[in-house]
Amino acid sequence: MTQLFEQMTIVGVGLIGGSMARKARDEGIVKKFIGFGRTKENLENAVSLGVIDRYESDIFKAVQGSDLVVIATPVEKSINILSDLLPKLDSETIITDVGSVKGKIVDIFRGSENINAEFIGGHPIAGTESSGVEASFSSLFEDHVTILTPIERNSNSSIEKLKNFWVSLGARVEFLDPEKHDRILSDISHLPHVVAYALVNAILNGDGISYAAGGFKDFTR
Repeated sequence: MTQLFEQMTIVGVGLIGGSMARKARDEGIVKKFIGFGRTKENLENAVSLGVIDRYESDIFKAVQGSDLVVIATPVEKSINILSDLLPKLDSETIITDVGSVKGKIVDIFRGSENINAEFIGGHPIAGTESSGVEASFSSLFEDHVTILTPIERNSNSSIEKLKNFWVSLGARVEFLDPEKHDRILSDISHLPHVVAYALVNAILNGDGISYAAGGFKDFTR
């Protein structure tokens, strides 16, 4: 496989970010892997597992020299991270994320004056009930859809490069505008989560939990 990126920084080396790095290393599409995250223990574990080559405790040092930055943190945190990074990146860098909400984070890029770094929203429709870098595995994205949400500011070359990256990870890539992505995912993903949480809260406030069986387990997984 042809190398696509020289260095990839993963902000949040957990299930998704770790699985991306594992597969990218297996396929030879990225040469070096740098990690950044909240806990030193998790990052040291990521190094020992061979998921990343090294880590940094300063996010700006972590992204220095990287031509691909993946923000694999919860949505609200991802928005804050992109807001901090964009004004300070002076190299030609593609930044992407893995969050299930795109509107707010894409708006950060729309309002940015950075003419070098590009943000392209990403959302792999894949995951498990487990978390942490220990749970990551290289085949997580195979035959799963990854949605990319480029906007008019994005160059065709960057869009194509990120698409090829995800295809190399085994994903089927589809494109949506950010607003349409959020409308669709609010119906098929976020609303079911809200309903499941509401059901669990209602049951825990009553006497029915001892009668729950397989259907309840499936609905509330």
